[in-house]
Amino acid sequence: DSQSQEKKKSLSGQMSLFDFVAEEDKKAFEIQYPDVDEYSKEIKLGFEKEYRFSFYWKKPLTVNGTEYHIFNLLGKGKGGYSYLARRDGRQYVVKQIHHEPCDYYQFGDKLASELGDYERMRRIGIPIPELLAVDHRQERILKEYIAGDTLDKLVKEDRMKDSYFRQMEQMCHVLYAAGLNIDYFPTNFVVREEKLYYIDFECNAYEQQWDFQHWGSRYWWKSEEFEKHFKV
Repeated sequence: DSQSQEKKKSLSGQMSLFDFVAEEDKKAFEIQYPDVDEYSKEIKLGFEKEYRFSFYWKKPLTVNGTEYHIFNLLGKGKGGYSYLARRDGRQYVVKQIHHEPCDYYQFGDKLASELGDYERMRRIGIPIPELLAVDHRQERILKEYIAGDTLDKLVKEDRMKDSYFRQMEQMCHVLYAAGLNIDYFPTNFVVREEKLYYIDFECNAYEQQWDFQHWGSRYWWKSEEFEKHFKV
């Protein structure tokens, strides 16, 4: 429709992202997403031309000169974009630091903060993905990929279990003792083989108003806040 065409034009000029995708990949994509309009196809393929860097489907990103093939945009956070990547049959996460403004959070050196937060989480024993490589020049990091469902999906599908809350309580005991909070939003947690992982590294000095009991837990069930944010 006309609205879709205008969005497409504003995002990618006169060219369609599909102009750059091999025929076999187009066919595979059409099978997977038979009812997706052209603009949404570009979004699903992860075309980010309006931001600091851009790529098209399966175009590799390098980390310290090693190529990783990109297959999906996993998510965008306050500090960067996380992509599902693959090399030699193994899956990874490549995170690209961005410098877009955030009206509710102040950053210093984002990459340094990311690395410092990783060390703090690892030191106190919070289950997190392993940090595998850091590309300081391009402000990219390579992380272990934790395969599993995020908690927001489990909440939506009524698949939350008491054991996930118990594991979160155990994490909170460790975090609060260290004077820290993490980002308790459910998209930052994955369950793999019934174990809860915090897949972000972000942590901050403890403040009661932002701890799990006073803020994070609101988004771990189908609360008004959850349904409003996720449009359930």
